[in-house]
Amino acid sequence: MAIKSFNESLALKPKQASILALRANAHRISRNYSAGLADIQAAIDLAPELLELNYILGLIHFEMGQL
Repeated sequence: MAIKSFNESLALKPKQASILALRANAHRISRNYSAGLADIQAAIDLAPELLELNYILGLIHFEMGQL
């Protein structure tokens, strides 16, 4: 449900780092790590100054067993 809402928001305005980060976290919770990584990387590319995005990136890598 949340992912659908994030998709709708991004369809209207694609370059929203905060919505991409929220969707990345929703994908992480769903264990869809590849989609989560793609979203969080896109968010980081849009807003590299938002250091909290790196936290989500780290969580995804941790849960994938890569840390």
